[in-house]
Amino acid sequence: MKISASKKNFAIALLLVVTLMSLVTMFWDMFTEPGPPEIVVKQEKAIAAVMATEAGRLIGNQGQVVLITTDSPTAQGQVDNFKAAFEKDGGMKISAVEKIEMKKMGPPLSPGTIPSASFLQAMEKYPDARAVVSLLGLPELTPEDVAKLPSKMPKFLALSQTGSGVRDMLGRKILQSVIVQRQPSPGPGPKKVATPYPAAQLSVLKQIPSWEIFDQRYQILTPDSDLSSFHEMPSPRRPPGR
Repeated sequence: MKISASKKNFAIALLLVVTLMSLVTMFWDMFTEPGPPEIVVKQEKAIAAVMATEAGRLIGNQGQVVLITTDSPTAQGQVDNFKAAFEKDGGMKISAVEKIEMKKMGPPLSPGTIPSASFLQAMEKYPDARAVVSLLGLPELTPEDVAKLPSKMPKFLALSQTGSGVRDMLGRKILQSVIVQRQPSPGPGPKKVATPYPAAQLSVLKQIPSWEIFDQRYQILTPDSDLSSFHEMPSPRRPPGR
């Protein structure tokens, strides 16, 4: 059975219309999506304020800071929050923002990690930086990568949503401070496990107006923290317990 040319043309036109409508719907959803809830915005600003306080503790509230983030349009709001928090008192300055392409953030990388090459580049590219802050998690460093790290490294701080690699990098003291989500306690009830802070550090953190918002969901870990109750997402490239 032969199909007439007019029916073929109609079918092609119908397909084009359906495709066009799908594209319009997709872009409409992308650009008319409502903004994040107020609590999410407050949490992001609280994280920025706490990270700035931690960086200030490590570098004496003076010097240049480099941020590592993505090239995603939504990342700009987070960068703006961090700039406002870090440069609030005038001693620290966000001197550069390294943007990793989103297409480089997928497999074979473990969730919540960044390419080691991007981390090494940031460490070498900014010799005058006193701190490097990753908003994307931690790199998975091989022994060869560790050997490439500069002898005089800036302080490294990170926000890690998965906790992947935290034990290893804190243990090596490559990482000086990391913000992770609180984790459920093994017993009944909603209580979250938190590593106690040294009294001097806690007294400073409690002065942050948004500290209570931060403390409800997140915690800070350092090389001196007790990690006995901390569990991170396992990495296929990193042996457990490393």
